[in-house]
Amino acid sequence: MGKIGERPKSCGVPSGFTFIELIAVIAILGILAVTAISFISPDAEPMAVEDALKAHLRFAQARAMSEDPQGSWGIQLNANSYVLLDNGATATSTVFPGTDSATYALPAGVSITGGNGALTFDYRGAPSFNGTPLAANHVVTFSIGRSVTITKGTGYVQ
Repeated sequence: MGKIGERPKSCGVPSGFTFIELIAVIAILGILAVTAISFISPDAEPMAVEDALKAHLRFAQARAMSEDPQGSWGIQLNANSYVLLDNGATATSTVFPGTDSATYALPAGVSITGGNGALTFDYRGAPSFNGTPLAANHVVTFSIGRSVTITKGTGYVQ
């Protein structure tokens, strides 16, 4: 028996991890988690294509709502790309956010298989397709099984 306040002798069992060991274990677990997620979520690129179109549609709608009542902004949807429209013509002085162009080329192997045409927004944000106000929700579908829906009347992009 030891004196009062004296640490008991260890029986060969470590008393715990050091701070450096703990950091190393956390780093290794982080690397394993990232690797596992990349195998679990193979559709990251399709989601990125869908998210880009949603962001670009919202950008066009916001531009339309910030302009005078006679103006319109939108996107001309084609099979392998889409173009930002300003009053029905390709935008010349405005580009998509995060890019240096008013044209967005879809990645190789991805195409728009449904919903091609001019999707525009008026100063209230209301959507039209090829010059006609939407009578029903408009769905843009991709060859990769993803889609984007524009709600009639409000122009809500989902």
